[in-house]
Amino acid sequence: MTPTQPPRTTLAPATQAKDYWLIVLKHGQWVILVLAVALALTWFLTERQTKTYRSAAVIEMVPPRLSSVGGATFAPRIFQDVSYLKTQLVKLEMRSTLNDAITDAELVGHEDLVGMAKADILAAAGSVRASQRRGQYLVDVSISGSNHKVLDDLCNALVRHFRAIQRDESELQRKSRKSELEERVASTSSGMSVREVQKRSALEQQGFSEASFDDEYLKLSNDRRRFLDKRTEVQIQKIEDEATYRAFAAALQDGAEGPESLSQHPRVLANEDVRDALNRIATLRAEQAELRARKAGRKDPEILSLDRAIARVEARRREVQDAYVRHFVSGYEALDPQLIAYETLAAEKDRDLKQAAGVRARLDEINADTARLAGEKAAAQRELELLAPSAFGVVDSVKVISWAGEPSASRPVSPNKPMNFALGAVLGLLGGVGLAFLAEHLDDTILSKVDLERISDAPLIGVIPRISAHKKDVGKRDLMAYREKKSSVAEAFRGIRTALTLRDRAGRRSVLLFSSAGPREGKTTTATNMACVLAQSGDSVVLVDADLRKPRIHKSMELENVNGLSSLLTQDADPSEFTQTMPDVGIDVITSGPIPPNPAELLGSRKMRNLIAELKSRYDHVILDTPPIGAVTDAAVLGTMVDGVILVVHAGKTRRGVVTRCIEQLNFIEAPIEGIILNNLSTRALKYYAGYHSYYYYYSYYGSGRTPKLTDAESRPDKPEPEKPGPDDQRSPDDERGAAA
Repeated sequence: MTPTQPPRTTLAPATQAKDYWLIVLKHGQWVILVLAVALALTWFLTERQTKTYRSAAVIEMVPPRLSSVGGATFAPRIFQDVSYLKTQLVKLEMRSTLNDAITDAELVGHEDLVGMAKADILAAAGSVRASQRRGQYLVDVSISGSNHKVLDDLCNALVRHFRAIQRDESELQRKSRKSELEERVASTSSGMSVREVQKRSALEQQGFSEASFDDEYLKLSNDRRRFLDKRTEVQIQKIEDEATYRAFAAALQDGAEGPESLSQHPRVLANEDVRDALNRIATLRAEQAELRARKAGRKDPEILSLDRAIARVEARRREVQDAYVRHFVSGYEALDPQLIAYETLAAEKDRDLKQAAGVRARLDEINADTARLAGEKAAAQRELELLAPSAFGVVDSVKVISWAGEPSASRPVSPNKPMNFALGAVLGLLGGVGLAFLAEHLDDTILSKVDLERISDAPLIGVIPRISAHKKDVGKRDLMAYREKKSSVAEAFRGIRTALTLRDRAGRRSVLLFSSAGPREGKTTTATNMACVLAQSGDSVVLVDADLRKPRIHKSMELENVNGLSSLLTQDADPSEFTQTMPDVGIDVITSGPIPPNPAELLGSRKMRNLIAELKSRYDHVILDTPPIGAVTDAAVLGTMVDGVILVVHAGKTRRGVVTRCIEQLNFIEAPIEGIILNNLSTRALKYYAGYHSYYYYYSYYGSGRTPKLTDAESRPDKPEPEKPGPDDQRSPDDERGAAA
């Protein structure tokens, strides 16, 4: 085993929601105390508050009436204007409105308000509220005050006054609407007359009359379309005859050969007279050919007669052809004047038609405006008929749904006790939980393995539950592992024994020193019980009481303390002469002996070192119980002579700074720190940290043949049973706290 251990890097476990809950449970007394104080304060303040009562009525804003034709005849202003409605509700809450309501209802001298002046009645109303229900026509009107006897009369008077105001407003609105409609009828009638004058003026300016305008407009449109069609026909004809005209004109310019060249032109051949002449010539030539075929001579009279006939027909053909060509040319040249004439006529009709179209557009505009005015006039007249007093009657825009009744004197609306107590409970719980976390934050004692890891690299080799025993019953406390082998305490010590045995794998003999940071932290109890469990494993064990200042092992073992360690260190004797054997327990004990004046010098002497070496050669385990390291130097002196130093820490009592200084002191002298034992962890703390509780509780029954059965307190860790004070309790505030494992 090395003198010092290398530093270890540790990570604190992640905080879980369960850890916060356990903190609240551990400091539950503070939470309950703060909650009780908060509830008591809530009750006190609630009882001191003035009781307030409320009287309420419900009114309805009547929707608009509808006419038989489906249009709204009249809508009270309270529906037409949202701002007006809000304004009226604000006015309803004003003191002046309530004052007017008292006057109108003549409440002064009323049988229910005998002996109260107007100022007293007005003062009885603490506050007035008028609120519209969302998405509804209903309005809640309420009056609050301390005198519940007059609130209902005040509330009903206010509702009546508000209804009368709205009735007057509706009648005024009806009259105003009627006057507006009458003005609209007169203005629309005047507008329609003006439109008629404008219509006649527009027709007369263009020379039209209202009766014949449509016929004249239609005639102009037809004439324009006809002239345009004629112009189009001339243009088409000119395009079609243009090529023929050029051919005919060129032929006429060539007087000798020109006309004859046109004899085969399609347009010439299409002429009926030319076609007849050509057919006649063809017939005569056929007869002539037939005569020649019969051997008739050129001077044959018939042939000569046919020649003359052919010449006459040919001459006729040329005359007809020439006349047709000249007629065609002259006709084509006459198309241009016709085209110009038709275009001129069409342009004139187009101009006239545009003027007529402008007049028509103006007439359409005037007619549409006249129709609009006529519609407005008719609608206004219909609404006037429905607004007549005989058809309209009196419109109430406010309808009372429920009148205010007598408020119950036993059920004031303020203070609201359930809400106050609920709020007080919430604030109390929050304050208690906050105080619990504050106490946890300010607590700097060692409570768990995590706390040890934050201040030291020394391992936690075991956790010992609190031993329930009387303060004077040291024997029961220090020999718990021997007397109650099935207890959770004995099992905890056996767990530490297993950890130490596995750590010392070589199986060599070991010398262990048990000490603590301060007095009354359970080091002696831990040392004696560890000696018992080591002996139970079959090893030879000697327990040495090295506390030469306040020894206690002889009291626990009920042994004599005439001679002991101090005698060995001052005499030359064999250790066996001062060793007392406890065969039932299975260990040898060397008590402290007489208390010397110089304990530190004796423990630091060479004889002490030799004694430890001698005991180590005879026993498997040597257990040294020493004074606290933080109080005296005895344990520090012995720390360099042993194989391992075990520091006992009182859970919930030993402060972190003290443990840190002790470990620093041991490291400075290079003492071999074996580990730390968290001692005296209360059952209450074990219940908050279920890992330790379930472990030790289960193994306390191991081998007993009985089935573990949880008590009510153990099955409900949030309500732990009261505990008896432990052996090392000093009844300080720190002793009352549990330790977190």
